[in-house]
Amino acid sequence: MAQSAVTAITNGAELVALNEYRKGLIVLNFWAQWSEPSKALNTVFEQLAQQHNAPGVRFASVEAEEVGDVTEKYGIDAVPAFVFLKDGQVLEVLKGANPPELTKKVLAFVQTHGPAGPSVHGTAQSNSKEELNKRLHALINSHKVMAFIKGTNINCLFISSEQKWS
Repeated sequence: MAQSAVTAITNGAELVALNEYRKGLIVLNFWAQWSEPSKALNTVFEQLAQQHNAPGVRFASVEAEEVGDVTEKYGIDAVPAFVFLKDGQVLEVLKGANPPELTKKVLAFVQTHGPAGPSVHGTAQSNSKEELNKRLHALINSHKVMAFIKGTNINCLFISSEQKWS
């Protein structure tokens, strides 16, 4: 059986002893044995941990009722709940069983605060104007017709690949 990418926390001292607690990122998953939604999210959490396994990033699981000191420290009053820490400080808390939202928040958290800094699809990208223009040009020319839609109003700009874009 493969080793889990999620560290089980059984007391507050274990959490504080993690290297990532002092300098790095930790995503804490608070769950309970009796809670079907939190048990279902454990699988999603494990997959996210495997996908975003990197130095300086730790995924840890806390059985909420068994590790009361950690549960109380972060004010967890319902499971499932997820706490996002950077250098031991809480940046965000997500409560409830919402796999798409959890996935979105983990990705944003790791990309924004991770060791490599901001990234797109896991690789660092230059944010220079020239690089942005190259990427936009490649995007627009990737299909014959492209629709740009902004906001809730029906304001569309259609660009055909036969048109020159500079």
